[in-house]
Amino acid sequence: RPLDPWQAWIIERGLGQKKDEETGDLVMAADTCGCWVPRQNGKGDIIMALEIGWLFLFGVPLIGHLAHLYSTAAEGFVRIRSLIEDNEHILGSAIKHIWSANGKQGIELTAKYNRARLLFAAREGGQGLGFSFPKMIMDEAQALNADLMQTLLPTQSAMFDPQIWFFGTPPRTDTAWIYTIKAAG
Repeated sequence: RPLDPWQAWIIERGLGQKKDEETGDLVMAADTCGCWVPRQNGKGDIIMALEIGWLFLFGVPLIGHLAHLYSTAAEGFVRIRSLIEDNEHILGSAIKHIWSANGKQGIELTAKYNRARLLFAAREGGQGLGFSFPKMIMDEAQALNADLMQTLLPTQSAMFDPQIWFFGTPPRTDTAWIYTIKAAG
């Protein structure tokens, strides 16, 4: 599924690497990235490209796709599952299990692909808060607040080379929590 040039530009910049000063290993140049576009303008394709790359190319052990509501997380899962099913001739042998039952949705790859997993959950009700995700997507991030982020961010602090991506519609207020990321950048 080809990306528009602006989508590829965001991914290329967000996945830029640098050498770790202590180990010399390549690590993410940015541990936090964001993308804010009006509704239905292509952020979902960027999310899919990241998740497919992290799963199949980089074998990230655990990826979290967290959305503000269960229905939004479920839609993200349907998009990824459809992409995988449409390309089963290429990706099918890598899939160990796809599950979608009882509000739990995810994909697990075989040992050849580091048993990488992609889990989908809603932030409502604290789902996904007990996991330590090396790579995390926060969909509809304009709805985030400081209390929730104080709970989520420490789960990545002990990870090697963590990265969190925030996606959403530009918030309606200049005091939205997400603008603290812009200020920190």
